[in-house]
Amino acid sequence: MNKFKILSVSLISMTLLACSDNDSSKHSDQKISQEYQGVWHASGYGSVIKITESDYTEFKFSSTYCFAEKSEDIDNEDLKKLVALSDNKQSLSLLEGYGSLAFSAPKRMYSKVTALPDSCIQGIIPVSGDIGYEPDATLDLAIFHQLFKEYYFSFESKNVDFDALYNDVAPLVTTDTTEDQLLDYMTYMTAPLEDTHIGLISTDGIDFNSTSNRSYIITDLISEFAALNGLPLPIPEEYLDDLLIEELESYVSDMLNLQWEIITNYAESGDDIKIAANGLIRWFQNDELGYLYIGGMSGYAEEQDTDIETARLALENLDSIMDQALSELANTKGLIIDIRTNPGGNDYISLALASRFVTQNDTHVYSKQARDGDGVTPLIEARISPKGNILYQKPIVLLTSNNTVSAAEVFALSMQQLPHVTLVGETTQGALSDMLDFTLPSGIEITLSNEYYYSPQGKWMEFIGIEPDYEIEFFSQEQRILELDSGIELAAEILLEAGANN
Repeated sequence: MNKFKILSVSLISMTLLACSDNDSSKHSDQKISQEYQGVWHASGYGSVIKITESDYTEFKFSSTYCFAEKSEDIDNEDLKKLVALSDNKQSLSLLEGYGSLAFSAPKRMYSKVTALPDSCIQGIIPVSGDIGYEPDATLDLAIFHQLFKEYYFSFESKNVDFDALYNDVAPLVTTDTTEDQLLDYMTYMTAPLEDTHIGLISTDGIDFNSTSNRSYIITDLISEFAALNGLPLPIPEEYLDDLLIEELESYVSDMLNLQWEIITNYAESGDDIKIAANGLIRWFQNDELGYLYIGGMSGYAEEQDTDIETARLALENLDSIMDQALSELANTKGLIIDIRTNPGGNDYISLALASRFVTQNDTHVYSKQARDGDGVTPLIEARISPKGNILYQKPIVLLTSNNTVSAAEVFALSMQQLPHVTLVGETTQGALSDMLDFTLPSGIEITLSNEYYYSPQGKWMEFIGIEPDYEIEFFSQEQRILELDSGIELAAEILLEAGANN
């Protein structure tokens, strides 16, 4: 992996929460209720769960390959923190990653089946750490190829022949192929998809995927630095000595700090700016208008023993922060919400935030389904109602950019359905699908996009992104020279005009 890749990763990469382990020793004599026991299959997700009287095992599989990814010795109480049983006892919903028991985003569903998939019955592939495991780069590549072929939602959107790319690299992979070389081959295969939700993560935690559907601000700043210093792009590895890397990182950092400094100039004074959740939420008021910055859709709680407990605490903390922010902004005539540098996180955070601004009960804000072979899983609708002690239902301008990604786009799509919300800025990244994860036998982690997110009107949003009502460039060099934020300027104009007409 060359220095430029490492530099790009250090500047761009975004990390999602990982599941925590449980202490299995305390459960050895506990039992799981009969109604949970059996085999449960999530169509479209390459996942099947086998539950016995004391064990919970998740298998990941394709048509040919099967390997166990997670196995725990648990009891009833622990199981109820992982999955929820339907009333008819014939399906489970996955709780991890989707929110709390009280509030959640649409979940992954598992149906009860009579047996494991054929590929699992034929034999479970040993993985790193198992007895009988032997490193095999050719097997890793073959599994990687088949997982993408069977679960990735659309090669046609990018006009990519994935089989041809596999055939290009397969002859080059041997028993002597190193992990970095294998990841470079996988990068070659996936780069044409330009999908920021593809993850190719080495066993030491470096993500080799640095592509995106639309350019990120950091990528633009690297290009700007190169132009200012007469350097070619991409910057050749031999140019990247320690001094140049330090200068580049300093330039990018200075420009990102300048972006927030320009925003703060719109506050009446620095003392008016309130900051919460380690800077994820910031707000201030200037005369009749309010400004609310939302910097992420995760990070609102320290990791707890279980994901569902982390989600519960995160939602509680977010509720408290939003009560304070919206209470202090309640007397404004309009509100600017800024998610232009929001990299996403969890959909349930996005929906919880959007519920602060919705005006109608049971508002349909988006729908989703997953690829399931040559078809799709049943469509699930996401609906929200007003929620929280303090609501804001006056005119709102939502600022978006190419750097608005994933769950932040889910928030933008949800807000777009509200009649008092206007979108201003750039089209969002176009990466809404949840990340479907697999761990290859070697320990290399991969993620891919397998879900279709639709507007309530039925428009598929992936790669297209959420388009603003008024388009204006975010943080251009010209704006920085003039020390103004054209997005905030236009948003204020729209809101003041709306106030004048009311």
